[in-house]
Amino acid sequence: MSIRSATTGITFLILLCPTLARSQWVQTNGPYGGSVYCFAKSDTNLFVGAPFGVYCSTDGGSTWASASWGLTGGNVHALAVVGTDLVAGTAGGVFRSTNNGASWISAGLAPRPVDAFAVGPAAGGTGVTNLFAGTYLYDAGVFLSTDNGANWTRPGSPGYVFALAMVDTNLFAGTYGGVFRSTDNGTSWMPTGLSGIWVQAFAVSPKSSGYGMNLWAGTYSNGVFLSADTGGSWTWEGSGLTNPRIATITSHGSDVFCGGSGGAYRFTNAGSNWISVSSGLLNNEVFALWADSAKVLCGTPGGVFLSADSGTSWTAMNAGLSRAHVRVLAAVGDTLIAGTEAAGVFVSTNNGGDWSAATTGLPIGNIKTLFVGANNLLAGTPGLGAYLLSDFNGTWVPVNGGLTNQTVNAFTPCGTKLFAGTNSGVFLSTDNGANWTVGAVGLADSAVQCLTSLGLDLFAGTSSGVFVSTDFGFSWSAADTGLTNTDVRAFAANGVGLFAGTGGGVFLSTNAGAIWTRVFYDTWDTTITSLAVSGDRIFASTPSVIYVAKEYGTNWTLACDERPGVRSALLAKGTNLFAGNDGGVWKRPLSEMVVSVQSQSGIVPVEFELSQNYPNPFNPSTTIRYALPNRSFVTLHVFNIVGQRVSTLVCGDQEAGYHEVRFDGSGLASGVYFYRIHAGSYTKTRKLLLLR
Repeated sequence: MSIRSATTGITFLILLCPTLARSQWVQTNGPYGGSVYCFAKSDTNLFVGAPFGVYCSTDGGSTWASASWGLTGGNVHALAVVGTDLVAGTAGGVFRSTNNGASWISAGLAPRPVDAFAVGPAAGGTGVTNLFAGTYLYDAGVFLSTDNGANWTRPGSPGYVFALAMVDTNLFAGTYGGVFRSTDNGTSWMPTGLSGIWVQAFAVSPKSSGYGMNLWAGTYSNGVFLSADTGGSWTWEGSGLTNPRIATITSHGSDVFCGGSGGAYRFTNAGSNWISVSSGLLNNEVFALWADSAKVLCGTPGGVFLSADSGTSWTAMNAGLSRAHVRVLAAVGDTLIAGTEAAGVFVSTNNGGDWSAATTGLPIGNIKTLFVGANNLLAGTPGLGAYLLSDFNGTWVPVNGGLTNQTVNAFTPCGTKLFAGTNSGVFLSTDNGANWTVGAVGLADSAVQCLTSLGLDLFAGTSSGVFVSTDFGFSWSAADTGLTNTDVRAFAANGVGLFAGTGGGVFLSTNAGAIWTRVFYDTWDTTITSLAVSGDRIFASTPSVIYVAKEYGTNWTLACDERPGVRSALLAKGTNLFAGNDGGVWKRPLSEMVVSVQSQSGIVPVEFELSQNYPNPFNPSTTIRYALPNRSFVTLHVFNIVGQRVSTLVCGDQEAGYHEVRFDGSGLASGVYFYRIHAGSYTKTRKLLLLR
């Protein structure tokens, strides 16, 4: 959010893409498999903490349902069971549920982010159960509750706390500066070693002798350490770890599991090394692990994976769980395809009514681009190249012959040939991706972010502008005249010309890239993440909202009333616009997104002017007129009384003259609203009144 001041002296708190009653965006049923940060078990119920709250499974993880009513803290990074209560550590404090997650109430420590819990008997044999919470911001340290979170005290602090563990009545805290121990309910702390090492996770396991407990510490950059004497001394146990960044560690019986930036690992008392157990995870990043006698659960950016054989193999268990972050959309016939940031590829044959995973053979869940060919589907990945799927129920196979750079950011056909944009230029295939040859002569920036073609001309968007090739990629020349922002992220073409989405708005070329003109720039949302075309309409997604314009893209209307817009991927298919983001895939009928602006030619005004809307009061629509003495870039927004932007009526370059636009207040509550224009250096705000 940002603070803006209007010429009337009113200060507005601007919230991008607010939730409105008139919103017609509908969330489809998936794809599933978003980030999972932590686990807990209460009786037969399994719980996971995720960016959007808590989810519960009553069938061992096969299916999940949201269990977040009343949980407003977001980003649940810690869960614990205290008696019959469940507590959640969020980005905004602690929440408690007394009914297995059916509802939650705030349990204090707001606004502190809580990353760790520990539960155990109070020192001194009082019979009290202690709940400890570790925080790292806002009066950071360890907090204690003896009544399941109803009240908290801060008896003492070892500093910024990222992990907690109990061994008998000894409380351990993992901090930036090593491990600290308290034997008096957190009142006093003493260092126990690992000085200067950032400790992120703990686990406790029985010793092989059957007497006493081992304490394991997972660190940010130094692997794993073990203490067999309650923190008295530590030994490094990092042999076999290919990446020393450990985010989580857990144990069951003699097995110890850890995970982090190098995937998942298992350590047994029979061995002296960690063994990688990441096959089938689709992710090298592991956030959370949990184990019992029957299974191991692994939380990743792509959801939950379950292993019934101590990590030898994994199966995704994400039905109903969160929503995967969708970064690319494609379609063929009646089939909708979504490529995600961490959970692989999903397919829907009923406009998002349900989704099925198409991940067999994919070694990675991170999909950067998709291409639908005549008889196949190609997926581009970061670092592992291109993969081909000949049947949606089949197996992906690598098609990387000649692909010397295997970070594939974009595909496009041109003539009978297929091109791939990578971090080292453009590659050409004449056999549907089975083999590739490089052609990047004259391509000044080798990192290609997007590709498209017009006729037999091939266009590459890079962080240094647009390049064009007229010889199928063997030579390139700059095509960026007029392109005032050269960070080119997306292309789209309609009957008018070629549009380029950049880090500074949308540009249009009507002469095959020879000259570009900026047709869209929002001072609050400058970066364009995706473009899509449907008939004579062009859609542009920014990090916060989605806009729509017609033909030349000179007048833009807000098309995003709710969730879509956050780093969205766009696809116009059939009668719907689909938007993919960190909440899955959403859709909205194209018929609801219209551009409503008219210009009145004739006499050119001598000065800028914003007229009072008519009628005023109004129900449900009104007309707003304004005058431009010269060609200007114009934005016209409507705000509610608390400064939330409820509509963008105009956003683009307009010719000199008198203009008018219709504002439809359907779905808005009665009350006072404000409309504000920016045109060149001119700014004006007026009030309008909606009466039902």
